[in-house]
Amino acid sequence: NNFQNNYPNCTEIEGNVTIAGEDITNLNGLSVLTSIGGALTINGDWGVTNSNLTSLTGLDNLTSIGGDLKIGTWAFGNPSLASLTGLDNVTTIEGNLYIESNNNLVSLTGLNNLSYLGGDLKMGHLHSDGVTEFYAFGNDLLTDLSALSNLDTIYGNISIADNNSLTSLAGLNITHINGNLQIGSNNSLVSITELGFLNAVGGNLKIAGNHSLTSLDGLQNLSSIAGGLWIGKYLSDVGFVGNASLTSLTGLDNLTSVGGSLNIVGNDSMTNLTGLENVTSVGGLSVRYNAALTSLSGLDNITFIEGGLWTQGNISLISLSGLENVTSIGGGLGIRGNTALTSLTGLDNLTSIGGNFYTLHNDALTSFTGLENLTSIGGYLMIGGTNFNYGNPVLTSLTGLDNVASIGGDLTIRYNISLATCEVQSICDYLISTNGVIEIHDNAPGCNSQSQVEAACLNTIVEEINGAGKYSIYPNPVTDIATFSSEEITSFEIYDMTGTLIMRRNSNKVDMSNLNPGIYFVIGFDKNSYPLYKGKVIKNN
Repeated sequence: NNFQNNYPNCTEIEGNVTIAGEDITNLNGLSVLTSIGGALTINGDWGVTNSNLTSLTGLDNLTSIGGDLKIGTWAFGNPSLASLTGLDNVTTIEGNLYIESNNNLVSLTGLNNLSYLGGDLKMGHLHSDGVTEFYAFGNDLLTDLSALSNLDTIYGNISIADNNSLTSLAGLNITHINGNLQIGSNNSLVSITELGFLNAVGGNLKIAGNHSLTSLDGLQNLSSIAGGLWIGKYLSDVGFVGNASLTSLTGLDNLTSVGGSLNIVGNDSMTNLTGLENVTSVGGLSVRYNAALTSLSGLDNITFIEGGLWTQGNISLISLSGLENVTSIGGGLGIRGNTALTSLTGLDNLTSIGGNFYTLHNDALTSFTGLENLTSIGGYLMIGGTNFNYGNPVLTSLTGLDNVASIGGDLTIRYNISLATCEVQSICDYLISTNGVIEIHDNAPGCNSQSQVEAACLNTIVEEINGAGKYSIYPNPVTDIATFSSEEITSFEIYDMTGTLIMRRNSNKVDMSNLNPGIYFVIGFDKNSYPLYKGKVIKNN
């Protein structure tokens, strides 16, 4: 109240201004101020509230704030403040805008002339994502954002969360956000159509916990997200939080690229991913705990996933249809807890996985059909988890993995109680080369130990094409020289696993001492070059 008497002719304050105290009822004494060089804080410090402050009238001549504008704090705000009238002439905030714990604030009227915000615009119960931010937290009566209509570019981040009466984003005419956009836990929010001008997000886009939101209409002009896209998310204290009423991703129809990971998490009403048809590249893909999701239709134009692909806990997912054009995954592939998934059809064109590949707790998965074109796994291969609860209980064979020529890490096959047939070519090759730790146990007989699988591989290794057992080669496996059982065989050819001819000799004995360990194809001919024998031979160290 004594500001004008104590500081006559003072219209500008170069530093910070804090307004806090139980006895403050108005700000009339600050009516001469036109600019504040630092931050303006209108809130109680810890243990202090501005409980009697009902209006910001008195700041009417203020036009610019060089730092942050903070109205309320996380714990102590301005409980009697009903509007922001008094800030009507503020056009510029160089820093951030925080609006927290103002339980009677029903609108942002008073910020109508704000045209420049140098920091973040954040509304809700969220922690800082950067050096600058805008907080509007716990404003339970706030119903709209119409006073922000003059802002078209946000140079920092926007977060709008935990505003229980907010029904729309009316007032956000934003075309570009340099940072992140987060819209979370606004229980009455039914529409985001007011984001129709937005064409690019420079950081992450997160939409989660908005239980009344039924559509993403309003994002039709959004073409790129430099960071990640989260439709739903995981919170360590509450688990997976989606958008309970959201049925599809229609509204994202013009989105073509997601620089970070694309995450679809905990959306219980979503049945497919329609709306993402124009997305061609993603930094990663995570689809988890969407209870009604039956397929991945909508991802049809993605050909390469730079990071990993993870599907988990989608209890209605019956196929991976929608991923048919994915040829390569730069990271890992994880398929876990999709209890209705019977095969991996949909990954038919996948040729390489850069990281680890695991499948566990898929209660209906019977085979790996769909992976016939997969040739390389950069990391480990794990089939089954840490106990019987995390096995694949009806998996009977590893058919589909036959053509995997290289596995870069360990091999684990365990707790698959119906799995009796493991002797596909890729597994037999791995057992010979031994590139890592091998763990095979608690499966059905025939695949219940490493020795059982090795025996099964050996039993299928020789395939005679004539003679019904008349011709054979021994010893097999061989360390140096193998011999055909019949003198009728006078010459032979040896091919590697790619079909390349590596040796041709006129002899009944096969000298393999100079060959690398592995599996080879051998053809034995009679004196007229007629093939009498065709089979596979294991070369040991």
